[in-house]
Amino acid sequence: MKLIKYLILTTALPVLAGFLFMSCNQQSKHDFSSIRITAEEILGDHAYRAISFGAYRDTTRNIQPTIPQLKDDVRLLHAMGIRLLRTYNVYY
Repeated sequence: MKLIKYLILTTALPVLAGFLFMSCNQQSKHDFSSIRITAEEILGDHAYRAISFGAYRDTTRNIQPTIPQLKDDVRLLHAMGIRLLRTYNVYY
């Protein structure tokens, strides 16, 4: 019984940990170059929800949102189903 536990701890667990580490380390790269959609197809399709977006956090344009704030905004808009953005005065 001790031999089985020893074998599991010395071989199986490190192998499983290695596979887990390798799978978590790989990031999928999306190749959008093969996607061909025209403006005519997008503008008439209700699946492409759109919004005008300014990203202001204050009453004036003097204070610009940071990159992390903009990323959070885009994630929220994506969760809402927004797929097209028209941005206003976002300087990044």
